[in-house]
Amino acid sequence: MNITDWLYRATLSMPACVKERVRAEMSAHLEEANALQSTDVVRVLGSPEKFNRELRRLYLTEKDWQSYRIDASDCRWNPGEWVALLFLVVLVWAQIKGTPASPSSMQLFVWMGLVVAYSLMLLGTQKLSPVRRRQWRHAAVMLSGLAVQWPYFAEFLGFPNPIPALPSYVLLICLLSLMLRHFIQLDLKIRRTMRIERHTEMTG
Repeated sequence: MNITDWLYRATLSMPACVKERVRAEMSAHLEEANALQSTDVVRVLGSPEKFNRELRRLYLTEKDWQSYRIDASDCRWNPGEWVALLFLVVLVWAQIKGTPASPSSMQLFVWMGLVVAYSLMLLGTQKLSPVRRRQWRHAAVMLSGLAVQWPYFAEFLGFPNPIPALPSYVLLICLLSLMLRHFIQLDLKIRRTMRIERHTEMTG
């Protein structure tokens, strides 16, 4: 397999900036090894499929990158995101009014904490790039929505009614932690992809 075929397989579905970075680095590596014109670069560079999986772990694919860039708004005060805050307040109010007994102090603390946390998220992401701002605000909607609607989800998952507080909240915390981990990893991929794109534009 020559370098052209290797690069095609190794960078399949990746953004142009990542492809260019890989091409430059691999070509330099082969030149140091005096194998740039070799017809069997796999012995020097390794499996292109394995390399491609590693790239997908570190960076966004071309399809995902373009999707995030198209959906991201340059407007820091996107009305829809603030409407979501109003909707969250309505959900919290509905939970409070729909609770047969008076909500416990813990429930009120959690629900009001979600409203405050979402508000801080909107304000705290103002200076982020449009792509990262959109991603974190989407994360805020998903996380807060799950937390507020958790009694309904828990009942759907088979918890008895009334829901035992401790097992229910433990499961909720686990789910929120997994979702937050996903969003953090996604943000890291976005940042790496943006960094390579800026570097390519500066050196190109």
